[in-house]
Parts: sequence; structure tokens; C-alpha cells
Amino acid sequence: MAEFTTQQVMKEIQEELSKTMPHLGDLYFTTFYYRKLIRLLKEQKELVLFGAGKYGIAILAALKREGISNVRCFCDNNEKALGKTVDELPVISPEDALEQYPDACFVITPKDYENEILRQLVRMGVDIESIVIFNIKNTGLIVEN
Repeated sequence: MAEFTTQQVMKEIQEELSKTMPHLGDLYFTTFYYRKLIRLLKEQKELVLFGAGKYGIAILAALKREGISNVRCFCDNNEKALGKTVDELPVISPEDALEQYPDACFVITPKDYENEILRQLVRMGVDIESIVIFNIKNTGLIVEN
């Protein structure tokens, strides 16, 4: 009887799919949670990604692959990130993002501190209905270290 590992089998499946199904969402075996988030975000007029780190960048790439082009900027609490550009999008403070895009949907991208960021946005006056937590741990997306 041949021995195998789950990782080996999954890699073989991904390689086979990559030959026949070029859609990246299929290659990453995205979850129902991911597909539901994508449908929700496609319906939004404007998006602000909260968090310009590696998870925010990975989520932006996923949104672009899904044909979502309504991301206006990143916002971040990290003062060192402010004023920079990430993937051609400005990084601004959460307060500036709310001022410039008052009707935008704020997408929380960090895998940690979601509750703290949620409380911050609500205290700033962002409607709770305009906040989405994009928990990358539950999506099936692979994020490089």
C-alpha cells in the first residue's frame, strides 16, 4: 500500500486544477466565507481597506482578481505607513479616510486586533453596517510570510 500525506495530495490536486481551471479562487480552495465576502464587497460603492500590511495587500490582490476595483485607499494607525503608497493606493489615517470617503465600506484586514479596530471605527462615527471584517484566516487564501 502506497503512503501519502495530505499536503502531497493537496499539492497534486492544485497542480491538476491549475492546468484546467485558471481561476485563482479555485486554486486556493476558497471557503464559503470568502465567496460570501466577495459578493458583499462587490455590492459596495467604495471600499477603504483598514490595514496596509501584508494581509491588507493580500486582500487587495484577491479583490483585484475577483474584479473588484472600487478600493479607494488604505487607512492605517501606523504613523510610519501614513503618506506612503501601497500598490498605487494612498495610505491615510482612519480619520482622513472617513472624511474623504464618508459613505465607504471599511474593510478590516489585519488578522489580529479586529475588535479594537471595529471599536475605533464605531467611535469615529462609522456606521456598523459599513464595516466588514475580512478575516483572512477563514478564507482559504494563502499569505506568504
